[in-house]
Amino acid sequence: MQCTRGMMAAALAVLASTTAFCQDETDTTITDVIDGVMLQVALSAAASNGSPDIINIGEGTIDVSQLSQALYYVPEGKPDPMPEETYPIWIIGAGKNKTILDGGGEINILTISTADLRDDMGASVRVTGIGFRNARNPGTSTFGALAIATGKADIMVDECSFFNCHGPDGGAIGAFSLESPASGRVTVFDCSFDSCYGAVDVSSYMGILIDECSFSRIIDRQAVEALCVNGGIKVRKCTFDSCIAVYGNGNVDCQLLGGGDIIATKNSFTKCINGALYAANNDGKVEVSKNTFTANRATGGAAVTAIAGNDGSIRLHNNYFFKNRSTNLAAAYLKTSISLSQNDAGSLIQAVNNVFAGNFSSASAAGIHAETYKGDIELINNTFAYDTSSANDCGKGTGAALFMGHNNATASVVNNVFYGGVCKEDGPRDLFIDTDWQYTLFGEPPDGEGADVRIAHNVTAADSVSVSTSVNRSSNIDDDPKLDADYKLTAGSPAIDAGDNDVWGAFGSDKQKDILGKDRIVDGLDDGDKVVDIGAFEFDGSNAVRRPQAIFPARMLLPDDVRAAYTVRGQRLPGGIALPRGVCIVRSSAGICAKKLIVDRRGR
Repeated sequence: MQCTRGMMAAALAVLASTTAFCQDETDTTITDVIDGVMLQVALSAAASNGSPDIINIGEGTIDVSQLSQALYYVPEGKPDPMPEETYPIWIIGAGKNKTILDGGGEINILTISTADLRDDMGASVRVTGIGFRNARNPGTSTFGALAIATGKADIMVDECSFFNCHGPDGGAIGAFSLESPASGRVTVFDCSFDSCYGAVDVSSYMGILIDECSFSRIIDRQAVEALCVNGGIKVRKCTFDSCIAVYGNGNVDCQLLGGGDIIATKNSFTKCINGALYAANNDGKVEVSKNTFTANRATGGAAVTAIAGNDGSIRLHNNYFFKNRSTNLAAAYLKTSISLSQNDAGSLIQAVNNVFAGNFSSASAAGIHAETYKGDIELINNTFAYDTSSANDCGKGTGAALFMGHNNATASVVNNVFYGGVCKEDGPRDLFIDTDWQYTLFGEPPDGEGADVRIAHNVTAADSVSVSTSVNRSSNIDDDPKLDADYKLTAGSPAIDAGDNDVWGAFGSDKQKDILGKDRIVDGLDDGDKVVDIGAFEFDGSNAVRRPQAIFPARMLLPDDVRAAYTVRGQRLPGGIALPRGVCIVRSSAGICAKKLIVDRRGR
């Protein structure tokens, strides 16, 4: 097939800056490799022929365990001024389920390294269309299926699959481009990972992209461990299901040491243990947007832990958080200032258009736990519904708990719905704010003055907001927001056209959208006034029927005196349990009511 450099470059431009070339431009094109010996001969030839190379591997399974060692491509470094093998290498299979490299459960499969070259700029590496199976590295420090190391060259792994891969440092991919200050970028695109002991471990000075990949049953190590110095880290359009990270900070562990942003967008995280997403950025932005987090568990942030330092920002926008469970913190743990040498006076924690429903915490608010020293916190147009806290006296609420360690900090809690929060004991159920918090890193004692806080245009239950000092409160609503089963506003909701438009002025007209992308400032009551609604969803007239739905986490312990059937219409049950109006709570062996939620003392 004839093609041009421009055609190939255009096809890959959205993935990485990998140097592109075509078969008619290479001196060596090796095709249809059918066994491990032939493949190693091809790799050795490509490592020393002084030309760009493409190695095509045909359909079928190659048993790599029959070789005495793993497959390898390692060009030899030579003294200056001798020429080196600074050319691209592409290894192309017939498809992730058609070309299979099998380690037999005994051996690691493929190692590629240009790190011995004086300067490997241009020696880009691409591995595509291959399935890696049953890799196992018996060593103490390396990877199971695929290891790639470069100095300045770009790395791309795309359209590959990894199954049952094991290694001391990770089972599937280890990819590193680490020569300072201008290393290559690392891209992993459209790959699947299943039943591996760790999946992707990548490092780069200049940028990392994990795109459109699926991760299932990844255990022991992280599904993604990404370390970058500059250029940023992006994880997008990926699925993470039933992953268990014993090591590291979370199942997706992103750390950025220099300039750039961490962006996690359009991903789904389901049933991940030890936290779904961890993102720490020394200087830039952490953006978590348009993700869905369901039934994840951790001692800290069950769904998200985000940390930013200096004048960085954390932006939590348009996400869904369902049934996440934290032992000590919340579904989302957000924090600025990460070392004694940093001052977060210019930092921002911002949560906009998120839905938190059915989350659980043993010690804090179940939705958001946010901490700052001198920075700003903004909660704008979020919906918190049926979140549960078992903390003593419900001391930190159920929806959000905010902590500010300096009088120069600020917080704005505007246009949020707090509804149906459940506490183990009686107390402020919705929102807790400590404006005069003892910030442990800096140790300034509380002075009784506290930070500047505004609480306005929220739907909250009466006496369900606790603030440590006097703050500005206005236009809050103590009423049923009339949510449907999807937490959207229905006709007659007091939250329609009841918000504050001014908080959306900083977003620009093109970004004044709700969680579904609908325009924010519209005339929902058809009275001629365009006013933003309260909550994550803007009412559009389509939700005419209210369908109350409470979500309770597994094993929620109810007070001992809740034993008989009660019909709840706004009243509080014995022991401080509060439920939505019209919902009946009964023992599983007692009572029938029109709208009922069967809950025994273990929440079953």
